[in-house]
Amino acid sequence: MSRPERLRTRTPSKSDSALPFIVIITTVSVALSTIFVLFAACTGRLSTTRSFAIGRLRESELRALSFEDDEVPIFYPMLDLPVDAEVDQRPLVKVGFEETVHFHWDNSTSAREYFQMIPFGSVGQRHGKQNRAFATAVFHMEHCYRIFHSVYVSDDIPGIQWEHINHCVNYLRQQILCTADLTPEMGDFMARDPGEAREGSVRVCRDFGAMYDSAAYNWFSWLRYAKAHNITIPAK
Repeated sequence: MSRPERLRTRTPSKSDSALPFIVIITTVSVALSTIFVLFAACTGRLSTTRSFAIGRLRESELRALSFEDDEVPIFYPMLDLPVDAEVDQRPLVKVGFEETVHFHWDNSTSAREYFQMIPFGSVGQRHGKQNRAFATAVFHMEHCYRIFHSVYVSDDIPGIQWEHINHCVNYLRQQILCTADLTPEMGDFMARDPGEAREGSVRVCRDFGAMYDSAAYNWFSWLRYAKAHNITIPAK
């Protein structure tokens, strides 16, 4: 599993005004490709290492937090892990990544593949007695990446907010610095055919499958609550 083909920029209808944005996206996409394909692909790679089990969430610890004002844990509450952890306790796993023909920027399957990057529900999860909504950073990043894909393949997106795009560019830059992946990478991916001459590297990653399990648990809990209280949940 590895980075998709290099981003081919296009000129939006307001061509000249959008040029700086296109240059930024082209630069950022090269740096982000490995990170975000990791997020998109690790579900299939890692979910087999951890089955979905509702009962393993530490319910008593979770209920002890109000999730009001600043009473929020540093990390997203995970299955099997204490909610008061001050360091990320998700287990480390080795994952091999290669070039891929998936997650192309513009083909018959790309829209569905990018849509499925974000798990059940949406970017946010609900916590506490008031079911307060939170965005989780990893899904926030995927949301931004999906927005870039939508802008790339569409000539005109009604209601597009360029401030939102600018936010995403800076947000992803910050997350790259936070991740600080130091994996050595060999070769020139532009010189290879991803369908025939794949090449990649082994990375040490957090167990992203566990994150998906926890997000799924939270989403179905929220669905049950919404149904019991006649709350309409908008489509994803």
